[in-house]
Amino acid sequence: LKARADRRAVTLTVANIPTGTLSVEYELSYLTGTGLPKGALGKVDLQGKTELSRERLLGTCSKSVCTYDEGVTSVNLFLRFNHPDGASQFSKEYPLE
Repeated sequence: LKARADRRAVTLTVANIPTGTLSVEYELSYLTGTGLPKGALGKVDLQGKTELSRERLLGTCSKSVCTYDEGVTSVNLFLRFNHPDGASQFSKEYPLE
């Protein structure tokens, strides 16, 4: 997980996903500078791929107008790898530097 230079978005990159993994579910959660909890959820169907990359804004957009969350210092990441034999999970907190 890497913050964009302006710290208004993060890029989630996952490489070396085990062959046969069907999908990856992700959850990003963080606190704004005012202490308001925010986050984003998603699911990526891999279709045989072993890498994925997604940019997620730290804020909301509506009709081409975006409002960014200020004061975010870290993001918690939770990943669930869905495989025919079961699922595995990963979680970590990433400071935004």
